[in-house]
Amino acid sequence: EDGCIIDEGVQLEHNVIIHRGTRIKSNTLIRTGSSIGGQGFGFERDPIDNSILRFPQIGGVEIGSNVEIGSLNSVSCGALSDTIIQDNVKTDNLVHIAHNCIIGESSLITACAEFSGGVSLGNNCWVGPNVSIMQSVDIGEGAFVGLGAVVTKDIPSKTVFAGNPARKLKDI
Repeated sequence: EDGCIIDEGVQLEHNVIIHRGTRIKSNTLIRTGSSIGGQGFGFERDPIDNSILRFPQIGGVEIGSNVEIGSLNSVSCGALSDTIIQDNVKTDNLVHIAHNCIIGESSLITACAEFSGGVSLGNNCWVGPNVSIMQSVDIGEGAFVGLGAVVTKDIPSKTVFAGNPARKLKDI
């Protein structure tokens, strides 16, 4: 769409959609079928009649340099501020990153991981396949989140968490 800033060396594979308000820095690769910067699940209930209302999402998306976004990823625009993916992040296929998430540098996110709104992932983290992270959770630098974990609370730096609900297994 109009209103995007895409630096030199960015590669977009087939059927990638880049919505307005998205900024992508140099040498980034976005694989087939991904959607970057669209509105996510932004709904609230009207307190008077309980009807469903869409919360307007006016933020953008910022993707750093040397990032690789896998096939069929969705990265939602921020609600009020931007969703940010920092430099050197790599995501596998079928990853969802909701509004206002901040993904730290050099983190690795594997297949089918889901980040609810406002999640903060530290630098150099590993997120295993099929991990679900509840909204507004902070995951510290160098943390490792294992296969299928359901993260409902903050995770300290340099720890290994896994399970449902996720629990600490060890320090690293």
